Amino acid sequence: MTTADEILTSALVELELWGRAILDQAAWAVEGCDGEGGIAPQLRRDGVPFRPARWEGRSLAPIERKRYSRAVGILVRRGLVTALALHDATRTTHLRPTPAGLRAALALAGDAPDRLALVQALRTTEWAGPEHVAAVQPAAEPNQ
Repeated sequence: MTTADEILTSALVELELWGRAILDQAAWAVEGCDGEGGIAPQLRRDGVPFRPARWEGRSLAPIERKRYSRAVGILVRRGLVTALALHDATRTTHLRPTPAGLRAALALAGDAPDRLALVQALRTTEWAGPEHVAAVQPAAEPNQ
């Protein structure tokens, strides 16, 4: 799996976890009190926080951080994410998967993601539109 693939699937996992928490009425998801600087309001307003060190579970060496930065550039050029730099113009702080990016992440993840949780998460954001929701909605079962 490439670094770009890892970024797409990590963003999908964060959205899915948030959606599950909303469905379960977890306080941090509803109120934004997750103990880590309010990730729920960030997801809702800005997109998925770009935190490769957290995704890796360790501090990253400068060369590893550069690898992630380059992979974000690839994803942006391919139209799979929009990158935001909220604190300054040089560092990506948040990612917003595009509908194409969500479809690509789902293709990488297979059947594992909870699509209903993803729908719930996307519906509560300020940045995702109906096309984002349509990209993750479970396929309708054919009439039997």
